[in-house]
Amino acid sequence: MAGNATDTEYSRFVDTIQLLSYWLQYPAFTVNLILIFLSFHYVKPCLARTFVLHISIPSFFCSSYRILRYIFREQITNLYDNLTVHLLDYLAHTMALFPAITLYEIQATLIVLLTYFCYSHPLKYRKIFSPRKIFATFLIGDFFALLAAINVFFERTYLHFNYNTVILKAQIIVRLTVTYGLLILMFVFYFKVN
Repeated sequence: MAGNATDTEYSRFVDTIQLLSYWLQYPAFTVNLILIFLSFHYVKPCLARTFVLHISIPSFFCSSYRILRYIFREQITNLYDNLTVHLLDYLAHTMALFPAITLYEIQATLIVLLTYFCYSHPLKYRKIFSPRKIFATFLIGDFFALLAAINVFFERTYLHFNYNTVILKAQIIVRLTVTYGLLILMFVFYFKVN
């Protein structure tokens, strides 16, 4: 009897957390939508605008996904018997959430480095980094975040694909190489500038 009571309390607690998470997505959705609108209509192209857009657009899609996922949770759960639906849902979950989280790490480090470089060596910064190159740099960060998300999807679903652990280890090595390679590249860039 005591086990059933704790299970019921736990399920109510989980439901409350899911509902709270759902309602907290609306402010994030609204703020990101406002940031995107203001960035396009009122802010001239600059480093801060590029950073804000590259963070707020994935965050906007992440909020939208979480809202829609909560609204349609029962329909999706009913279809979970089908492995393809389960994998597609997990792929959507990974692609919506993981890049937004990784972008905070990659783009925030990039903006700190570019801002530091801009203030410590303004003439060299102006010569090396045109607005087009800065945009391309942020797109490369987006690409690496997407690549990391794809690797995470395959790492977490490898049991469904029935391939051996050698491929899984190779994927983990690729993801770690991309993540730590970006970090090392940023440190090398930082120390080379000084």
